[in-house]
Amino acid sequence: MSNRIGDFAFISYRSSAHKAAAHAQRTLINEGYCGRVVYAKPATFCEEGELFLPYEYFEIMGATHDYLHACDVFLYLDTHAYRDSYFTQAELLQWRRFRDRPVVHRLTVDRRGGITVGRAEALLPMSYNDKRLWAGLSVQIERRYRGRFNPGFRGGRLHKSHFIVPC
Repeated sequence: MSNRIGDFAFISYRSSAHKAAAHAQRTLINEGYCGRVVYAKPATFCEEGELFLPYEYFEIMGATHDYLHACDVFLYLDTHAYRDSYFTQAELLQWRRFRDRPVVHRLTVDRRGGITVGRAEALLPMSYNDKRLWAGLSVQIERRYRGRFNPGFRGGRLHKSHFIVPC
């Protein structure tokens, strides 16, 4: 019986679980679950505790796309408060955005270093209108898409003067 779940996997995790994510990456490849595994290392997008402007948050959403676009498997490292992070929520949102039938796999690492990959869990697909909204935001925010007919994201009056504060 094969462990194979896909060719290229993305691991979503809370930064406090970085060591577990790095271990899982090596183990997934070594045990034949995937050929390639990627995750964003801590401080890739920001420093610990950094506050964001709404504009910056949407820039980060676009950067998560760069990690996810080639992946065919989404794994989430199931740790305490995984879903309480707006980074992990952004990753899940982007996964839903680019998949017609989005599924994720729960990944656990036990105390001895063994990993368990759960069955596929279906996520609610994103509506066509929501996909259009996110596509429009992405094109306006991504610097590489700016030009004569796309001056970039103008946002609301608060997007570059007020911070997003996690509660």
